[in-house]
Amino acid sequence: MARRPGRDHRTLGLDYAHRWARQHPSVHGRVYPRVLVEAADGADALARVRVLESHGYDAVWCPGPHRSDGRDCPLVRGDGCPLADEVEVVATSLDLEQPGARAVLEAMTREHPELPVVVETTRAQSRKWVDLLTDTQQVHTPVTAESFLRSVARSSRPEDDT
Repeated sequence: MARRPGRDHRTLGLDYAHRWARQHPSVHGRVYPRVLVEAADGADALARVRVLESHGYDAVWCPGPHRSDGRDCPLVRGDGCPLADEVEVVATSLDLEQPGARAVLEAMTREHPELPVVVETTRAQSRKWVDLLTDTQQVHTPVTAESFLRSVARSSRPEDDT
């Protein structure tokens, strides 16, 4: 686990994700939903998180089944997901060709059917995994910041707009 340099030795990363997910920013009086970004690659995740945050969203990251500690996703194990418990939208760019990614998506839709899920996918994957993607909002690759934001916005309704 990464540690801060100097005297403050609190851990960083997923240990604080639960606290981060509770923050609920407001831009121009509008409250935006919290988004869980699932991405295997940290750089890809950071790009998505920054796009979301620059548009008023609060975002947290989970690597999905590709955890650095080698453990399986707790949601897939049946232990629940503390991050999913604290968000209003899930945006996943996990590769559906990987069995672990499909297991995460299946577990998310089973355990959190109330959560809108945005899935980055190719058109071919949309056809191949049609049953898995039935209740999701799909954004087809190549994904741009605009198409990603539109999909997240379409999948959720900010609290003040209800």
